[in-house]
This record gives sequence, C-alpha cells and structure tokens, in this order.
Amino acid sequence: IMYRNGIGSFSSSDPIDLAHLRGKRGVTFPGASRVIPELGSLPKDFFALFVEREHQRDHSEMLIRGQVDAVIADAMIFAHYNGMVLGGRGPSPVFTDAFAPTCYVMVFRNAEYRDVFDSGLAKMIETGQLRRIDERYIQSSGLGPDIHYVGDDGAPKCPSRS
Repeated sequence: IMYRNGIGSFSSSDPIDLAHLRGKRGVTFPGASRVIPELGSLPKDFFALFVEREHQRDHSEMLIRGQVDAVIADAMIFAHYNGMVLGGRGPSPVFTDAFAPTCYVMVFRNAEYRDVFDSGLAKMIETGQLRRIDERYIQSSGLGPDIHYVGDDGAPKCPSRS
C-alpha cells in the first residue's frame, strides 16, 4: 500500500512545495508529522496555523471555505473528498506530489491467507489488471498523468514484503 502525500491548494504557483506554506494555514491527517519526515522537522512557528484532523472530508471543506491555505494528504483521498464536496462546481484545487511516497505492506497472521493474497496480486500484475485499475482511478480523479500508485511494469512502487 502506498500513500502519495502531497499538498493541495488553490495556489496559482504550480507546483508548490513545503517552503510555500511558511506562515500559511494548513490541515492534515493525524500523525502526519510522524509519517512525513519533512513535516516533523519543521520549527513550531513554521505555519500560522497547523492542525491534524481525522475526517479528511473536513480538510477539503476547510480549504474550499478558505479556512486553510493548504491540505497535506494522499492524492487520491484528496481528490475523492474534493469531488464529494465540490460536486463538479467551481474550480478544483491543485495537487502537488511534494513528498516521497509512504509505503506499507500487508501482514497476515495466517500464512495460507498471505499466500492466497500474494498469488492474486501476482496475477493482477501479470495480466495488467492492477495497472488498468490504477489508470482508471487516476483518470477519474483528475489528478493528472504524473500521479500513479503502480510502476510502468504494473507492480506496486513500494517494496514487497520480505
């Protein structure tokens, strides 16, 4: 599992990076400063306001209402909630893939379940099904051609479980 964390905003400077957020108001998911090393190393006074809020729909609502200047989130989660909140009305925020991906692996207590999962995933990669799913969701999200969760070979970009 890979999260493509970045910055979503209505900024006219595209792409933006963390330096653009100095003195601004931002919202992100709980624990982001532990998951994204760049956030954890910022001085306490970097942001004018910085909150970690659990419900990511709130992030999009806060951005659209002008309560924050930027959202730090996963690309697909950000796009999903913007679509829900905006409903196709008004301009869409811009997303910048600003951080290294955060990777997680599936862990199973039962080796049989792990093997069945691994076999199914291998078949999805081999047949191109995983790549097609990735392309379908990226296309429908409006994120653009540079945000993908699988590599050119159709395999996840994160290292596999060893």
